[in-house]
Amino acid sequence: MIKIASGIEIGEIMKKAVITAKPTDTVEKIIKVMDKTGVGGLIIEENEEVKGIITEGDIISEIAEDKDCLSKEISEIMKHPVKVINRRTDLEKAIKIMRDMDIERLPIVEEGRLVGIVTERDLIKVEPALMEMAREKRVMDAIRSNKRQEVRAAGNCELCEIYSNELKHFEGKLMCTECIEEKR
Repeated sequence: MIKIASGIEIGEIMKKAVITAKPTDTVEKIIKVMDKTGVGGLIIEENEEVKGIITEGDIISEIAEDKDCLSKEISEIMKHPVKVINRRTDLEKAIKIMRDMDIERLPIVEEGRLVGIVTERDLIKVEPALMEMAREKRVMDAIRSNKRQEVRAAGNCELCEIYSNELKHFEGKLMCTECIEEKR
């Protein structure tokens, strides 16, 4: 079991500069903002109130379904309502919320106003053990979903502990190709 640091408030690690958009902004405008700023998601805000969230993945899915969606207002495809936390939320609680809800971004709200954001990447910088947890969760989700016969991941082989981009699930562990061959 991986031990997560606690006693750290999200306000200590949150980003105060949040890139936002309006519900009336078009998909095309959002794509340009994401490209220019290098962010993978935007908080949709109106009158300083969080109305929704949009990610690159949401936009890609929408384009795949409707190639003419660039002129749509983002309010038509954004996710809402959005789970928010306050700056006093404990790091461990934020991690659990993100894991349980399968989200990568949490807006920070105080008195109804957006004051910051924390992302999965921010949390990993503070708590490196999260990287291992995130990897394990992705592998277990893939195994449970049975979308692929063979689950592949990158990381350290659980047998020889050498890093590999081609770890495979074998005998209940993630192993590199060489170790799997030795076991057979």
